[in-house]
Amino acid sequence: MKSTPQNPRSQTLEYERLLFVAVKHGLIPIKHNIPQSILKVKQFLDGMDEVPMDCLEDSFVDSLWKISLDQEVEMVPEWFQEQGGEEGLRSAFEKFRGSGALCSLNVKAILARDDFQQFLSLEVQ
Repeated sequence: MKSTPQNPRSQTLEYERLLFVAVKHGLIPIKHNIPQSILKVKQFLDGMDEVPMDCLEDSFVDSLWKISLDQEVEMVPEWFQEQGGEEGLRSAFEKFRGSGALCSLNVKAILARDDFQQFLSLEVQ
């Protein structure tokens, strides 16, 4: 999967988490310019063909979909119908799923990459 989470706040948290683990493993100094480092990490990841991600398993996402559908029908039936019923909700759910919101960076895989370690040593100080 190429895309990282699309919500800017989620992205920032993911990049902070990646940098925190890099500090913990001694790959970068504890004292670094965090906002600048986040920007550099974003640029690096945006340049990758495929960003390693950990996403929820399909069986869990299917359960989440069923619960969402049941709750919409039960709690807001009129609104549910106005929004296109099951087809409308499924479309919105798949758009949400496709946004990367149900995924996080695979920090272990990213940190294991030689090119990322070289990037950290040169760009994040």
